[in-house]
Amino acid sequence: YQRRVHGAIRELEIVGYYNANELLTDDKTPPIARERASSIKDTFEKAVIWQIVNSLVTPTSDRLAISVLVSKGKSWEPDLELSQIQFVDSYHWAPKGQLPVPLNVASGRIQSSIKSFAYKKVVDFDDHLDNIELDIWNGPLNNHLIKESAASSVAVLLSIAVAVSTIRSSIEKKKTK
Repeated sequence: YQRRVHGAIRELEIVGYYNANELLTDDKTPPIARERASSIKDTFEKAVIWQIVNSLVTPTSDRLAISVLVSKGKSWEPDLELSQIQFVDSYHWAPKGQLPVPLNVASGRIQSSIKSFAYKKVVDFDDHLDNIELDIWNGPLNNHLIKESAASSVAVLLSIAVAVSTIRSSIEKKKTK
């Protein structure tokens, strides 16, 4: 109830339930998460559960560690299409304000965040309700990740520039032969 009132005051809508289990060996969506998501579905028909797949939360995993579950009657089941997340970077000059991020770049950013324990700095809604001074939008953490992202984007652009230069050089050598 408190969450709905808080959201209504700020003109926000609760559209799903996020769940991450405590144990790294536990990938199951617990009954309480399903119950809460069903409660959300009472007011938002397309509610989902975002389930963290703990076994994939490793610095070396090349798979996305999230599963999106949708309501199928009285049960909640993974939706493979919704679980295929498109990563984007936001730029004011880009078409529609966003550019796609290649999966290998996104994976590198995620692995870097795991290695730096950035997830320990995430403020979730419950934290915010316990202490309203905590930033639910995670501004400081997002700023840190944006700086890391900019550094990795520069590295990608440099590698592309090197590849283009190498290709041009190879073409020029063939032309001179």
